[in-house]
Amino acid sequence: MTPHYLRETLNTPSLYTVFSMEISLSPQTVERHDIIPLTFLNLVLQSAFIADTKILSSLLIAKAGLGKTIKLEFLRKFKFVYYTVDMTPKHLIQFFEKLDKGEKKFLVIPDYITTLAHAQKTKDLFRGHLRAMMEEGVKDSDAYGTEYHFNKKLYGGLISGITPEYFNSNNAIWKRDGFLSRFLPFSYSHSAKSTEKILANIKDRVKNIDDFDMVVRIGKKIKYPECSDTIDKDRRLIMYSLLNPQEPPYRMYQQIIALCNASAIIRGSNSVTEKDIELVKTLAEFINRKQIPI
Repeated sequence: MTPHYLRETLNTPSLYTVFSMEISLSPQTVERHDIIPLTFLNLVLQSAFIADTKILSSLLIAKAGLGKTIKLEFLRKFKFVYYTVDMTPKHLIQFFEKLDKGEKKFLVIPDYITTLAHAQKTKDLFRGHLRAMMEEGVKDSDAYGTEYHFNKKLYGGLISGITPEYFNSNNAIWKRDGFLSRFLPFSYSHSAKSTEKILANIKDRVKNIDDFDMVVRIGKKIKYPECSDTIDKDRRLIMYSLLNPQEPPYRMYQQIIALCNASAIIRGSNSVTEKDIELVKTLAEFINRKQIPI
């Protein structure tokens, strides 16, 4: 019997037990400093498989050594993720071709700094294509002197990591050309308690990030979750709490809707409830550039 949802999972204890969600009763061994970023990334991935929902993109912003690469490497286990340590013209076109065939949904670059080492023209062209992919879609491309024509408009998500220093040095131009607003920036640092725990894990050679259960439900029957007016008011409150002064609310509203929808679908629910609002509120504390300690 074919299940209502096809579930792609890494067969490990579920992150949602920590938030009293309805996924698994398995014991949770992953630490909070990993749970929160990985939970956020889980919702980002799920956004690509919900009808009429915006495919999310994100930049993890944290200082070097705080585990951005390890968390993003975790995503390469999914077949719909195109993972590359750098983005050359060849990689970009290969990704678009796989996006066109429906084989891939996300481009994951563990360290975006590597893309900034290319010539200015290459960087600008690359950023322009990604901007289009994340919003209006890519239909035709003359990337790097070669024309490409795709069967449909291509939409996909970009997930990467960057240090605060490199983020700040590129912030102005990314803000001007609209690249920045297409991302949900997720920043964090480590609290003293987390630091002590990580040091203990290093001493004891404990690596429990693989115990995290990242669940992505895939299937044609995944419909847009219902949402009451009361819950929508809560979604908008989250949206307004994250908006910068004079920033139009529309893109952020779509992004918050996508996070809430993803949470509901992972729970196996056909409606967004207070449980999803509470989870997104928790994650929203880190959807900024403030590097709040976990």
